Amino acid sequence: MQLKNFIFVSFLIFSLGYTASCWGMDHKTTGTAKSFNLDEFLTQVQKSSPDLEIENAASNEAASKARGIRLPPPMLGLMLMNDGSGRNQGLEFSQEIPFPSKIFKEKEIRSLDADSQKAGAAYRKQFVIHQARVAYLQYWSAFEKQKIILQKLEWLKSHARISKSTSRSDSSAQIHLLGVESEVDRAENEAEEVQSLVIEKSAALNLFVPDLKTDGLEPLLPPLEKQKIQKHWPLSQKTSAVLWKESEAKSAQLMRDLKKQAYLPDFFVRYRAYNGNDQSSKSSELMLGITLPFLYFWQPQAEVSELEARNLKAQSQLRQAEAESSSKLQSLNSRIESLSRQLQNLKDKLLPRAHRRMKLVENLSARTMEALNDHRSVMLDYLELQFKAIELRMDLETSQSEFMALTEKGSSS
Repeated sequence: MQLKNFIFVSFLIFSLGYTASCWGMDHKTTGTAKSFNLDEFLTQVQKSSPDLEIENAASNEAASKARGIRLPPPMLGLMLMNDGSGRNQGLEFSQEIPFPSKIFKEKEIRSLDADSQKAGAAYRKQFVIHQARVAYLQYWSAFEKQKIILQKLEWLKSHARISKSTSRSDSSAQIHLLGVESEVDRAENEAEEVQSLVIEKSAALNLFVPDLKTDGLEPLLPPLEKQKIQKHWPLSQKTSAVLWKESEAKSAQLMRDLKKQAYLPDFFVRYRAYNGNDQSSKSSELMLGITLPFLYFWQPQAEVSELEARNLKAQSQLRQAEAESSSKLQSLNSRIESLSRQLQNLKDKLLPRAHRRMKLVENLSARTMEALNDHRSVMLDYLELQFKAIELRMDLETSQSEFMALTEKGSSS
């Protein structure tokens, strides 16, 4: 019986492994199952995400609006005049010319507005990538937890079979068996629940890659020891949200400055030429005009006041974004460092210690209540630690992803 128990426990240790699923060890293929990693998924997101296509289109639209200078279109007219001398035909050309500083200031505003649109698009694109990364992590987490729950279910069933042989002559073992059988039932429910969760999280990936087929694909994360975990993030750098608000604040300031130039006059040029007839000779006239906007000073004054208020609002929003970003980065930095230490402690201490406990129970006879309880507690503790490792890794990856979404500029990796 001891040999049988030894073989059984050894088989469990071999099947569970040493937290291979939690630490992303290279399980490239399992039987005929294929795998796809996070980088491969994000590459597909960048190629086919509808959200990213929308943001790229918005950036291109803003860039198109910034090209060239803007002038009112000229007017070309045909004139027909009938008077006492007969019919006379002619042409007229006219052009309105804004004050030169207005032209260049308006061009500057459109260029800055395009930069603001690009900054906003880059900010939104980063969060699309962040959301896609989180969706993949949630799928990976559900997939890994499903494997652990299935292992737990199989182990509980095997443990229940061993407990039955002992419970025939021991009432305490009968109580133990009933408890194990209840745990088997709960594990079956957990398996059903996590299977549904895997399907749900797998389907969520299609929001970012519509043509993605995850059937038979196993999600993979890089091994923790090979992943670069930042210990000191650059907290002083500007986030993408701050850069966006800076562009909006500069645009609002330029709009105010342009409106102040509404007091400056615009120019008007008109040229007329008549062909002449039998009674009159050819003639032409040139007119140069100038507008007098300062005569109605209250109109530009009101518009300047409106844009001044809008500029102050944009400056306040910028300061608010800077304060929020600074607080968010500090919070994320602290969380990332804490999660890194917790994972390292789990990897270096808790899991190795749990592995040694498993080795010790190999030589215990399963015919005593003490041995049955030890077998049960050791294996369930080990599985619980694997669950904890998945949750910590999920939290760490999500926090790092959010930090990158805030700080990376225009990059989607």
